[in-house]
Amino acid sequence: MIIIDTKKFRIINNTEKKVIRDSLLKITIQLETISNSLNIELLISFNNLITEPKFPSIFLAPRSLVNTIRGFDSEIAITSMGVYFGFIKKNRFLLSLEGAEFLNKVKPFSEKHHLYVNLEGEKAILYGNHIRKKFLYKNPIKLERNNFLLVFNILNELISIAYSQVSYLTIDKLRPNDLIAKNLIDKGYYLRKEQ
Repeated sequence: MIIIDTKKFRIINNTEKKVIRDSLLKITIQLETISNSLNIELLISFNNLITEPKFPSIFLAPRSLVNTIRGFDSEIAITSMGVYFGFIKKNRFLLSLEGAEFLNKVKPFSEKHHLYVNLEGEKAILYGNHIRKKFLYKNPIKLERNNFLLVFNILNELISIAYSQVSYLTIDKLRPNDLIAKNLIDKGYYLRKEQ
Protein backbone atom coordinates (compact mmCIF):
# COMPACT_ATOMS: atom_id res chain seq x y z
CA MET A 1 0.00 0.00 0.00
CA ILE A 2 1.21 3.47 -0.88
CA ILE A 3 1.11 6.13 1.80
CA ILE A 4 1.06 9.84 0.97
CA ASP A 5 2.27 11.80 3.96
CA THR A 6 -0.09 14.76 3.96
CA LYS A 7 -3.29 15.60 5.79
CA LYS A 8 -4.81 17.28 2.76
CA PHE A 9 -4.31 14.65 0.08
CA ARG A 10 -4.38 10.85 0.42
CA ILE A 11 -5.48 7.59 -1.15
CA ILE A 12 -9.19 6.93 -0.53
CA ASN A 13 -10.17 4.59 2.29
CA ASN A 14 -12.62 1.66 2.07
CA THR A 15 -15.62 3.76 3.14
CA GLU A 16 -14.95 6.37 0.45
CA LYS A 17 -14.31 3.62 -2.11
CA LYS A 18 -17.73 2.11 -1.28
CA VAL A 19 -19.47 5.49 -1.70
CA ILE A 20 -17.80 5.98 -5.10
CA ARG A 21 -18.45 2.38 -6.20
CA ASP A 22 -22.13 2.50 -5.23
CA SER A 23 -22.65 5.84 -6.99
CA LEU A 24 -20.90 4.71 -10.19
CA LEU A 25 -22.86 1.47 -10.30
CA LYS A 26 -26.03 3.55 -10.62
CA ILE A 27 -24.70 4.82 -13.95
CA THR A 28 -23.41 1.38 -15.00
CA ILE A 29 -19.68 1.91 -14.59
CA GLN A 30 -17.64 -0.53 -12.51
CA LEU A 31 -14.92 1.13 -10.46
CA GLU A 32 -12.73 -1.95 -9.89
CA THR A 33 -12.53 -2.83 -13.57
CA ILE A 34 -11.30 0.65 -14.43
CA SER A 35 -8.85 1.16 -11.56
CA ASN A 36 -7.26 -2.29 -11.92
CA SER A 37 -7.01 -2.36 -15.72
CA LEU A 38 -5.48 1.14 -15.91
CA ASN A 39 -3.23 0.81 -12.86
CA ILE A 40 -4.61 3.99 -11.26
CA GLU A 41 -5.30 5.12 -7.73
CA LEU A 42 -8.19 7.19 -6.43
CA LEU A 43 -7.02 10.03 -4.21
CA ILE A 44 -8.96 12.44 -2.04
CA SER A 45 -8.29 16.08 -1.24
CA PHE A 46 -10.08 18.02 1.48
CA ASN A 47 -8.70 21.41 0.55
CA ASN A 48 -8.42 22.31 -3.10
CA LEU A 49 -9.39 24.91 -5.66
CA ILE A 50 -11.93 22.83 -7.60
CA THR A 51 -14.83 22.35 -5.19
CA GLU A 52 -15.98 24.02 -2.02
CA PRO A 53 -13.65 23.06 0.86
CA LYS A 54 -16.50 21.21 2.60
CA PHE A 55 -16.79 18.65 -0.23
CA PRO A 56 -13.82 16.30 -0.59
CA SER A 57 -12.55 16.09 -4.18
CA ILE A 58 -11.54 12.82 -5.81
CA PHE A 59 -8.72 12.52 -8.34
CA LEU A 60 -7.54 9.68 -10.59
CA ALA A 61 -3.78 9.33 -10.83
CA PRO A 62 -1.42 6.70 -12.21
CA ARG A 63 0.10 4.54 -9.49
CA SER A 64 3.57 5.47 -10.78
CA LEU A 65 2.84 9.16 -10.08
CA VAL A 66 1.55 8.32 -6.61
CA ASN A 67 4.80 6.39 -5.96
CA THR A 68 6.82 9.42 -7.08
CA ILE A 69 5.19 11.81 -4.61
CA ARG A 70 5.91 9.49 -1.68
CA GLY A 71 9.45 10.84 -1.71
CA PHE A 72 8.39 14.49 -1.57
CA ASP A 73 9.18 16.62 1.44
CA SER A 74 6.29 16.39 3.92
CA GLU A 75 5.98 20.20 3.88
CA ILE A 76 4.90 20.17 0.24
CA ALA A 77 1.13 20.62 0.09
CA ILE A 78 -0.38 18.59 -2.74
CA THR A 79 -3.80 19.91 -3.74
CA SER A 80 -4.33 18.37 -7.15
CA MET A 81 -3.01 15.43 -9.14
CA GLY A 82 -4.11 13.54 -12.22
CA VAL A 83 -7.68 13.88 -13.49
CA TYR A 84 -10.31 15.60 -11.35
CA PHE A 85 -12.86 12.77 -11.01
CA GLY A 86 -15.62 14.33 -8.89
CA PHE A 87 -16.52 14.98 -5.27
CA ILE A 88 -18.30 13.37 -2.34
CA LYS A 89 -21.32 15.12 -0.87
CA LYS A 90 -23.66 13.61 1.73
CA ASN A 91 -22.35 10.06 1.24
CA ARG A 92 -22.79 10.32 -2.52
CA PHE A 93 -20.15 10.60 -5.20
CA LEU A 94 -20.86 13.13 -7.95
CA LEU A 95 -18.90 12.52 -11.14
CA SER A 96 -17.17 15.50 -12.75
CA LEU A 97 -17.29 16.36 -16.44
CA GLU A 98 -13.60 15.46 -16.67
CA GLY A 99 -14.27 12.17 -14.91
CA ALA A 100 -17.14 11.35 -17.27
CA GLU A 101 -14.98 12.13 -20.30
CA PHE A 102 -12.15 9.96 -18.94
CA LEU A 103 -14.50 7.03 -18.25
CA ASN A 104 -16.13 7.33 -21.67
CA LYS A 105 -12.71 7.09 -23.36
CA VAL A 106 -11.73 4.05 -21.30
CA LYS A 107 -15.00 2.16 -21.54
CA PRO A 108 -17.64 4.01 -23.53
CA PHE A 109 -21.05 4.44 -21.96
CA SER A 110 -23.90 2.65 -23.70
CA GLU A 111 -26.02 4.46 -26.28
CA LYS A 112 -28.80 5.03 -23.74
CA HIS A 113 -26.43 7.42 -21.95
CA HIS A 114 -25.71 9.58 -25.02
CA LEU A 115 -27.54 12.69 -26.15
CA TYR A 116 -26.58 14.84 -29.16
CA VAL A 117 -27.48 18.52 -29.48
CA ASN A 118 -27.41 21.04 -32.33
CA LEU A 119 -25.52 24.36 -32.35
CA GLU A 120 -28.38 26.24 -30.67
CA GLY A 121 -28.46 23.57 -27.97
CA GLU A 122 -24.71 23.69 -27.47
CA LYS A 123 -24.78 27.44 -26.95
CA ALA A 124 -27.72 27.23 -24.53
CA ILE A 125 -26.07 24.43 -22.53
CA LEU A 126 -22.76 26.30 -22.29
CA TYR A 127 -24.74 29.18 -20.76
CA GLY A 128 -26.02 26.74 -18.12
CA ASN A 129 -29.47 26.03 -19.55
CA HIS A 130 -31.29 22.71 -19.51
CA ILE A 131 -31.84 20.63 -22.65
CA ARG A 132 -35.04 21.23 -24.62
CA LYS A 133 -36.47 19.13 -27.45
CA LYS A 134 -35.59 21.79 -30.05
CA PHE A 135 -31.90 21.37 -29.10
CA LEU A 136 -31.71 17.73 -30.20
CA TYR A 137 -29.42 17.03 -33.13
CA LYS A 138 -30.39 13.33 -33.26
CA ASN A 139 -33.44 11.76 -31.70
CA PRO A 140 -32.20 9.36 -29.01
CA ILE A 141 -33.49 5.85 -29.72
CA LYS A 142 -32.67 4.31 -26.34
CA LEU A 143 -33.15 7.22 -23.96
CA GLU A 144 -34.66 6.22 -20.61
CA ARG A 145 -36.22 8.49 -18.01
CA ASN A 146 -34.02 9.31 -14.98
CA ASN A 147 -30.78 8.33 -16.74
CA PHE A 148 -27.33 9.81 -16.40
CA LEU A 149 -26.42 11.35 -19.78
CA LEU A 150 -23.34 12.46 -21.63
CA VAL A 151 -24.28 15.38 -23.88
CA PHE A 152 -22.31 15.81 -27.11
CA ASN A 153 -22.28 18.59 -29.69
CA ILE A 154 -22.44 17.97 -33.45
CA LEU A 155 -18.64 17.48 -33.50
CA ASN A 156 -19.03 14.62 -31.00
CA GLU A 157 -17.34 16.61 -28.20
CA LEU A 158 -18.58 16.07 -24.66
CA ILE A 159 -19.99 19.41 -23.48
CA SER A 160 -22.17 18.45 -20.51
CA ILE A 161 -23.43 15.76 -18.20
CA ALA A 162 -27.16 15.74 -17.60
CA TYR A 163 -30.06 13.77 -16.12
CA SER A 164 -32.88 12.72 -18.44
CA GLN A 165 -36.48 13.71 -17.72
CA VAL A 166 -38.21 11.70 -20.47
CA SER A 167 -37.88 8.41 -22.34
CA TYR A 168 -37.54 7.92 -26.09
CA LEU A 169 -41.17 6.71 -26.13
CA THR A 170 -42.50 10.18 -25.32
CA ILE A 171 -40.13 12.44 -27.31
CA ASP A 172 -42.33 12.60 -30.41
CA LYS A 173 -45.24 13.92 -28.31
CA LEU A 174 -43.22 16.80 -26.85
CA ARG A 175 -43.30 20.42 -27.99
CA PRO A 176 -40.02 22.16 -29.03
CA ASN A 177 -39.55 23.91 -25.65
CA ASP A 178 -40.34 20.86 -23.52
CA LEU A 179 -37.60 19.67 -21.19
CA ILE A 180 -35.60 16.60 -22.25
CA ALA A 181 -32.85 16.64 -19.60
CA LYS A 182 -31.51 18.72 -16.73
CA ASN A 183 -27.99 20.03 -17.21
CA LEU A 184 -25.85 19.03 -14.21
CA ILE A 185 -22.51 20.54 -15.24
CA ASP A 186 -21.19 21.82 -18.54
CA LYS A 187 -17.95 23.14 -20.00
CA GLY A 188 -19.24 26.72 -19.78
CA TYR A 189 -19.39 26.47 -15.97
CA TYR A 190 -15.70 27.28 -15.63
CA LEU A 191 -16.19 30.56 -17.47
CA ARG A 192 -19.33 31.48 -15.50
CA LYS A 193 -17.86 30.56 -12.10
CA GLU A 194 -16.73 33.49 -10.00
CA GLN A 195 -12.97 33.81 -10.10
